[in-house]
Amino acid sequence: AQRNRHAIREDAMAASSARPVSAVQSRAGFEKFEKIEVRAAEGGVEAIGAVEDEWRRLADTGAGRLLFCRPEWTRAYLEAFAPKRHILLLTAHGGNGLLAVLPLAKEWARYRGVPVPMLRAPMNTHSFWHDIARARGPEGARAVAALWEYIEAMRGWFMVELPYVTEGTGGLLLAEAARKRGFEEYTGKICDSPYIPLSGEAAADGEWPCEVGRHLRHELRRWERGLNSAGSVEFDCVEDADPAALGQLFELEQSGWKGEAGTAMASGRDTLQFYRSMAAAAAESRYLALYRLRCGGRPIAALMALIYRGVCYAAKIAYDESFRQYAPGHLLISSV
Repeated sequence: AQRNRHAIREDAMAASSARPVSAVQSRAGFEKFEKIEVRAAEGGVEAIGAVEDEWRRLADTGAGRLLFCRPEWTRAYLEAFAPKRHILLLTAHGGNGLLAVLPLAKEWARYRGVPVPMLRAPMNTHSFWHDIARARGPEGARAVAALWEYIEAMRGWFMVELPYVTEGTGGLLLAEAARKRGFEEYTGKICDSPYIPLSGEAAADGEWPCEVGRHLRHELRRWERGLNSAGSVEFDCVEDADPAALGQLFELEQSGWKGEAGTAMASGRDTLQFYRSMAAAAAESRYLALYRLRCGGRPIAALMALIYRGVCYAAKIAYDESFRQYAPGHLLISSV
């Protein structure tokens, strides 16, 4: 969202005091909802600590189903990629307690060649999708609208950017609130993320609970036979941030084309720190699953998965390219 003004203000961005923002009236006009108070805290990682427990509970029970709106993702990003950056942590409160949380980083961007101050979600490609932790139903939607009203009243920004927003997330609610109040909105397509919809129970033992073509089923059986002929095949899952299991995943990824291209997790100190931190946080909150496939005792494929509210996010997968004729990545996903 962009402010529609003739001149760009370059005032220093600073946290504001708590402010009652929204007293929304029902359509019938007879009832008024409680006021929503928006509070702002500014600082580094320490700003998260004051609301971290409430924030986590809201993410677990609220409308946003994506785990990426939990506080540990913002914390891991800041510690790994932006340790000196300050964030503006906006929280909306009502009669039922914490209703919404939106962290924003203060950055500079270029708009039509002009440097402008920007508020941006503290994330990058390693943070996956963006969402706003918020309460369920109309209360959560009102809380997000109140966050926007607070942002609108702030000085010292020109643009607000939320990368990696997808359907059904709080970022679209925030954009809708901005649009209703006369702000311009710019959207662009970044990528399509593949997914497998699971219909329920598998039709038979060993079959996927989703549509899998006959050719792929045939190939899976052929690859499995070939791998069994190369050595005893084992599949297991580790649910804690075991350094040895993580090390196998990092080593497998680094040994392949991602290592050569410099995009593997172990290719940079910051990305390695980010994924170690995320694995530890996910294990502590019990949504980490490190799946491994071994042949003859040798790890040949590994997957870091995040299982949260009915969704298995395949965060990172790697395989030993010397076993590529057996498609170990496909066999691992089939086992998962």
